[in-house]
Amino acid sequence: MSCLSRDPGATTIVPPPCSHRLAAACALVAGATLALPSLALAQNPTAAPRQDQGVAIVHATIHPMTQGEPTIADGFALFSDGKIVAVGESATMPQVDGYVIQDATGLHLYPGLVAIGSPMGLIEVDQVRSTDDRSELGQWHPETIAAVAVNPDSELIPVSRSNGILTSISFPGGGTICGHASALRMDGWTTEDLTIKPRTGLVIKWPATEPLMRVGFRNRGAQAGRSAETIEQIDQFFDDAKSWADARAADPTTVIDLRYDRVQAVLAGTEPVIIDASSAGQIESAVLWASKRGFKAIIMGGSGAVEVAELLKRHDVPVVIRGTLALPRLPDEPYDAPFSLPARLRDAGVRYCIAPVGDSLGGDASNDRWLPHNAGVAVAHGLTPDQAMAAITRDAATIMGLGESLGTLEPGKSATIILTSGSPLDIRTEVVGAWIDGRRIQLHNNQDLLEQRYREKYRQLAEP
Repeated sequence: MSCLSRDPGATTIVPPPCSHRLAAACALVAGATLALPSLALAQNPTAAPRQDQGVAIVHATIHPMTQGEPTIADGFALFSDGKIVAVGESATMPQVDGYVIQDATGLHLYPGLVAIGSPMGLIEVDQVRSTDDRSELGQWHPETIAAVAVNPDSELIPVSRSNGILTSISFPGGGTICGHASALRMDGWTTEDLTIKPRTGLVIKWPATEPLMRVGFRNRGAQAGRSAETIEQIDQFFDDAKSWADARAADPTTVIDLRYDRVQAVLAGTEPVIIDASSAGQIESAVLWASKRGFKAIIMGGSGAVEVAELLKRHDVPVVIRGTLALPRLPDEPYDAPFSLPARLRDAGVRYCIAPVGDSLGGDASNDRWLPHNAGVAVAHGLTPDQAMAAITRDAATIMGLGESLGTLEPGKSATIILTSGSPLDIRTEVVGAWIDGRRIQLHNNQDLLEQRYREKYRQLAEP
C-alpha cells in the first residue's frame, strides 16, 4: 500500500486516511502538481524555472549522507540560488528573511539519487530504430559524447525522477570503445540545460578472458586469440592517439583527428576509463592494462570483483555494481550472489556504488527507476541502510567525479534534493518533493496520466 495517494480531481498529493503522519505533505506540495485537465495537455512536465527565492525546509528528518554525519531527527535545510546554504537542527535555524518556509514534519530529506550506466535520453522505444541513439556503427568511436544525442523530452526522464533519480550518468553503447559517458541533471529544455559534465569517462567494453563454452561459440583457443587481438587493438589505438598528440605538438598544422583528440584527457589522467568487465579474469586484465598505461579506471559490472579485491584495492579502482536484481552469472554461484555483492565488496575493502539493473551497456533506461530498490535488496543481504543510501548518492557521485557538488547535503553543494515519505529503499515510499539546483521539479509523468484516466473511468462507471 502506497504511503500517499493522488486525488484525481485535486491539485495536490494527499495522504490517505490511514497516513495521518503525512498530513503536512498536503501544504508542502500544494501547487507542485497540475490538475487533471492540464496534465492531459502534455505527458511531460515543463522544465522548472531558475530558483528566484530562498527555501527553508523545516522539521524534516535530515539525512546528510556526509561520511560520519548522523541523521538529524528534527532538522532544517536552507538553499538559495541553487546552492545549499545551511543544514542543522531546527532549534538552531537562523533567522531567514525572504525565504519560503515549508513545514516537512514527518517527512525525510535526502540528496537526489544518482543513476549510473543506463542510456538515459538515448533510447525511447527498443523496437523503434528512430528513437535509438545508443550506439554508432563500427567498433571505435571515442569521439562520441552521450550528452550530444540526449533527448530532453524523453518520457523516461520524469518517470525516473518521480522515484528520486535526479542525476543520471548516461552511457553510450556499441563497439569496443563506445564513447564518453555524460552526467545529466534530470530537468531542462535542451541538451545543454541537462548537461552537468559532458565527459565523465571513456567507456570501453573489455573482451572476455575466460572461454564461453556454448553451442555456436569458437573453441577455447580461438576465443583466447580473439580476446588478445582485441586488447592489442585497444592498445594500438591509444598508442596512435599519443603519437598524433606528439605530432600535433611538434607541428600545429597537423590535421585534427577528433577520435584522437577526444582521448587526450584520458592519456593525461584527468578523465577515467570506465571499463565494462564482469568476470574476475576480465577485471584483472582490465585493471592491469589501465595501470600499465597510467590510466584512472572504474569497473562497470564487477560481479567477479571480490575474487580480485586485493588488486582493486592496490590500484584504488572502484566498482560500479550493475544492479542487484539479477540472476547469478555462473551456474555454480550461490543464488544470492548478486544480492550480496555490495556487502562482500564492503567487507573486502573495495570502493563501490550501485547502479540500476541491466545486463549490459546500452541497455534499457526504463530500469533507472528501480535504483533505490536495487539498493534495498543489498540491505536485505548485508548492507546497512546508510551504506545502501550512500551507494546511490554520495559514493555514486564521488566515483563519477561529481562529489564536489552532488551526493550529500552540505553547504555550498547543489540543492539537488528529494523529500520523501520514508526511506527510498522501501518500495512503499513516495517522493513528495524534488529540487534540482534549487528549482522545484514537477513529479507527474505518463504513468500518473494513465492512473488518473482510469480512476476517472471507474468513478464515472460507479455513478448511478
